[in-house]
Amino acid sequence: MESSTKTFALDQRLIANDVSVAFETHGMVTLKRGGAALSATPSVLRILETFARPMTVIEALPILAAKSKAAFVESTALISELFALGFLRDAAATLPAGRFHGEIGMHIAMLNDAARTMAYLSAITRSVRPGDVVVDLGTGTGVLAMAAARAGAARVYAIEASSFADTAEEIIAANGFADVVKVVRGWSTDVELPERADVLVSEIIGNDPFAEGVLHYIGDARRRFLKQGGRLLPDRIALSGYFAAAPESAVAERRVMATDQNRWQADYGFNFAALAGLTQRSTMRLYLPPATTGLWTPCSEAACVWSHRFGNEAAADTTSVLVKLDATPEHPAFVWFIDLGFDAAVLSTDPRLDRTSHWQLPVDLPTPGANRYRIELRTSAIAQRLVASFKSASH
Repeated sequence: MESSTKTFALDQRLIANDVSVAFETHGMVTLKRGGAALSATPSVLRILETFARPMTVIEALPILAAKSKAAFVESTALISELFALGFLRDAAATLPAGRFHGEIGMHIAMLNDAARTMAYLSAITRSVRPGDVVVDLGTGTGVLAMAAARAGAARVYAIEASSFADTAEEIIAANGFADVVKVVRGWSTDVELPERADVLVSEIIGNDPFAEGVLHYIGDARRRFLKQGGRLLPDRIALSGYFAAAPESAVAERRVMATDQNRWQADYGFNFAALAGLTQRSTMRLYLPPATTGLWTPCSEAACVWSHRFGNEAAADTTSVLVKLDATPEHPAFVWFIDLGFDAAVLSTDPRLDRTSHWQLPVDLPTPGANRYRIELRTSAIAQRLVASFKSASH
C-alpha cells in the first residue's frame, strides 16, 4: 500500500499504536493495524519498543543508535514510515474508545470460570491493604475492581476501553462501590490518572496469551501508574506445554487426510498429494477448549518455554527448549498452557489439572515423525501473537 504524506516534527512526542506482529519464516516481521501492513526487518521492533512510552524523535534516536548500527537517516526514515502508516502516532492525540472485548459472551464465560475468578479474588484479598490505591487494567464487569474495594482500597481506578464500561459502571453502582471505584474510559496507554497506585491488577490474557498486548499494556501501566515498590497481580507469567497424541478428528481441520485426497480425486479427477504433503510439513495452529485437549494422552513431560516477571521490562527475545517424546504418535500436538503467579499461588490453565477453564488453549501441530523437537519462541514488548517454531531434533 502507499504511504500517506503525514509527517512529524523531531520534537513531537510519539507513541507506538497497538499493532499485530507476525514473525515470518524468511526472517522478516509483518506489522498490521487495520488496513495497514508493513514487512520489515526485526529492527523495526526496536523502534516500536522504544516508543512504548511517549518520546520525542530527538530523544529516541540516540537510544536506537545504542541498540543497533542503523544510521541516523535510516532510523529517521523508518520512524517516518511507521508514523505515516499509523504504527506510531502523536502521543497527544486521543483515540476513541473501541469495542475491544465488549462482547457479553466473553464476560459471562470469565465469570463462569470460577477457578480463574476466585484465584484473582483471593490474591486481591491477600494483597490489597486498607487505604490502598488500586488500578484495575481492563475492568470488564468490574468484578476485580469491586473485590479491591471490598478488601479496603480507598480508591480504585477501573480502566475499560470497550463500550462495556457503561455496564461496568452500573454493576459497580448496584453493588454500592460507586464512591470508591471510578470507571476510567479509554485505552490505558491514553488515559492519565491523578495519582499513582499501590496495586496494579490485570487480567488481559487471551486464548493466545499475547493477543491482548499483555506485555505492552502491563509494562506501560507499571511505568506510569504504579508507585515505586507497588504490587502487581499477577506478578509473573509462564508459558509451558507438552506433547500429546491428537486424534485424527482434531487435526483434520488443518491437515489433508488420505480420505480427503481420495474423495477429491473421485469428485474432481485431480491429484492433491502435494497439498497433503504441504500440510504435513507445516506447523498448524488450533485453539481448543481444555475439556478437549485434557482427554488426549500426553506423550512428553511438560516444559516451560518462556517466563516473565511483570515487574521487569519486556524486550525482544528468543528462547529455545528441547522436548523429548515418550512415544511417536501419528499426530503429535503441542498443547500450550499458562501459569499466572500471585506470590506463592499459581493459576494454571494446564488441562491435565483442570478442564474447566474458559480459555481455549493454543495447540500446535508440528511435522509428525520425530521423537524430539526443538521449540523456539519469539517474544517482544509489543508482541500480540504466540510465535513458535518446531524443528525435528531426532537425528
